[in-house]
Amino acid sequence: MVGNLLIVATINVSNTLNPLMYFFLASLLLMDITYSLSITLRLISYLFFGENTISLQFCIIQLFTEHLFGGSEVILLLVMAYDHYVAKCKPFHYLVIMRKSLCVVLLVVSRVGSFLHTVIQLNSIYALPFCGHNVIDHLVCDVFTLLKLICTGILVVANGGLICSI
Repeated sequence: MVGNLLIVATINVSNTLNPLMYFFLASLLLMDITYSLSITLRLISYLFFGENTISLQFCIIQLFTEHLFGGSEVILLLVMAYDHYVAKCKPFHYLVIMRKSLCVVLLVVSRVGSFLHTVIQLNSIYALPFCGHNVIDHLVCDVFTLLKLICTGILVVANGGLICSI
């Protein structure tokens, strides 16, 4: 995590690095820090306080952050692949094709697409009836762990969760 922050600081401070070429890398590193924090905060809570269960509400919040930043990272990696393609195959046209405005639009598209995916996925899960004590005996909440608390048929949601995990 400290390494990611150091890379982002170096990109922002350095005059020799072209900030446009490292725009997506800095965004990816910041998303990676946030994604890691969504899991490690729960681990730190377990280590210091001995809490090894997750409530349903905290599970939904953790799942939301995992899907939001994980999905955004996947879309951003696709955008970075296109960025590298343009940089290697069309180096003289790079500044014309990959303008700052296009980079910002692609970053916003990755965030909005991930947000829509997350909201649709979690709304389909949260609309189902939960039964039992609604406490999960895990450190990290996952879709399949959450589906064990649901009382009705979960085939469609389980298939959607399987597609997300692939």
